[in-house]
Amino acid sequence: YEIVSQPTFIISCAVATLAHTIMVMLMSDVTLAMSHYNFSLSTTSLVMELHFFAMFAPGFISGKLISNYGTFKIALLGGIIFALSIVVFGIGVEAWNFYIGMILLGVGWNFSFSAGTVMLTDCYEPHEATRVQAINDFILFSVAGAGSLASGIIFEVYGWFNMILVSSGLIVLNLVLFIVAYFVRQSNKDRSPILDLSKGDYESLLDEASRKTKWSFSERKRSTSRALSFSEMMSQDYTDTEKQSTIRTISVA
Repeated sequence: YEIVSQPTFIISCAVATLAHTIMVMLMSDVTLAMSHYNFSLSTTSLVMELHFFAMFAPGFISGKLISNYGTFKIALLGGIIFALSIVVFGIGVEAWNFYIGMILLGVGWNFSFSAGTVMLTDCYEPHEATRVQAINDFILFSVAGAGSLASGIIFEVYGWFNMILVSSGLIVLNLVLFIVAYFVRQSNKDRSPILDLSKGDYESLLDEASRKTKWSFSERKRSTSRALSFSEMMSQDYTDTEKQSTIRTISVA
């Protein structure tokens, strides 16, 4: 419970869940929409092939992008690409709308889903991975499955363009999450502790600082282990300013 109640877990799970749900809802209905607008089976098949390619081909670079720019920026980029796909879908029902819209949808899913998944790993220690990932996957696929079922009903009753409007609402919610995530990140930076390094007991200092700043148990363990790995270095002839800088860096990483 302590892990899943962390803001980082909630945001990462929500980002990945919304990304997968948006993608599944539109992907489930696009073949029905193209059939409704009298596109041939070969055209519909090509649209789906390009979509599947766009979902997984960026995997060759998305990991590198996340490593270079961070999960937040790549997830935000995915949300923007999602929004662009909705714009393309909304302005018409020509073949190019479906081609470009589904390609953008695939790329947006890859960036958002990958970033959300990597973001999740900041919430737990390796021995906690199985349980936390199981909870995350249960939430993600349950919501996405419900979204897929709902999308068929929405399309049947209200039509393709209303389905796009519903997806637009989910994308707005997705972008709101990024605003929340930004302020959570800023809050975590603002409560970075300044430690009295003259005591030399870095584990105790970090434990005390974590209680003052309300770190979670997992955050406290990671910060403590990072500090201990630097303990030998910190015992050498470094200035207090350099030691403060090092502890601040490892404690908020």
